[in-house]
Amino acid sequence: MICETIIIGAGISGLTIAAGLDNPDFVILEARDRIGGRVSTNKDTHLDMGAAWIHGSVDNPLNKYLDYERDMIPVAPENPWIHSENVRIQYMTNSGVMSELVRQQMAAKWRDIVGVLAKVEGKSITQAYTDLAYADLAIHESHINSFLYLMEVWCGGSLANIPTSYLSGSPGDYPGSHCLFKRGASTLVDAIVADSKHDILSRVRYNQVVTDIIYGETGVEVIVADGTRVFCKRLCITLPPGPLLNIRFSPPLSDERIAAISQIKMGSYKKIQLEFESVFWADAPMLLTCDRDKYTLWNNYMCSKNKPIIEAVCPADIGWGLAGQSDEEIVDTMMTNLRTFYPGAPDPVA
Repeated sequence: MICETIIIGAGISGLTIAAGLDNPDFVILEARDRIGGRVSTNKDTHLDMGAAWIHGSVDNPLNKYLDYERDMIPVAPENPWIHSENVRIQYMTNSGVMSELVRQQMAAKWRDIVGVLAKVEGKSITQAYTDLAYADLAIHESHINSFLYLMEVWCGGSLANIPTSYLSGSPGDYPGSHCLFKRGASTLVDAIVADSKHDILSRVRYNQVVTDIIYGETGVEVIVADGTRVFCKRLCITLPPGPLLNIRFSPPLSDERIAAISQIKMGSYKKIQLEFESVFWADAPMLLTCDRDKYTLWNNYMCSKNKPIIEAVCPADIGWGLAGQSDEEIVDTMMTNLRTFYPGAPDPVA
């Protein structure tokens, strides 16, 4: 097969590139049996197994595909993990429910801590906060640890790999409301496909794992695992660092480029969704539980989507710790946590 353009990956990046092409002579090679990449929506519940949020509604480049009135649920006026004071989060510890006054006072202290950490140079956030004198900051260690957990929820990775410079400015989001999708993030995928001048879906080749990319004088040859060879004049690669490094390039990528790709850290962000017959938890968009200094953020989908479903967010090392466990083991772990704060909690139905 010969075409003008090959796009590797049918995630949001690959689909957006395809939607913007004027020349219809293109092919998308996708390793999965579906489009969307990290976007995967349960069509029955409209809940997202993967990406679920629009982080900032002002000047967001994805706004061209979204109707906020029709498609979106505003949850917080600012980043709810960095600026937790701007969203209702029910804090629960072994000693009871934290009052809203104490929560707001703690959030204000977090602002001071962020200012201190951001001025530290040449260290990770973990290294910098380890050096802090909690007594001097007039804050209990458990309070800063809850903030650091929320930072890992936001980053999806360990703060041991994130520099303090990340805390300067507005980390990783756009201004304006942070929103969930009413019918799931597949709404965005569908909108991108519909926006194209061409029939994108007819140009997707599924289950195509790229193994080799060979650059020649007149174009590029792409080889997939089943031996298929595709030739093009232009190639767009939208893969994450792991799969990208599994591809053999000819001529090989420079050592400098391989080193740069290798330094990109991929985190862990696991979501466990539990569905019940009825709601027994607090009426707030989010709950933050702390059981013996172990934190869990829960998204309350009864509040946002009228579903008796609560979702545990397990980032960074917490998420890695769940790797390899069976569904039954994971559910048991999550239910043990919930029953610490809701002793009469029934078993989930799904």
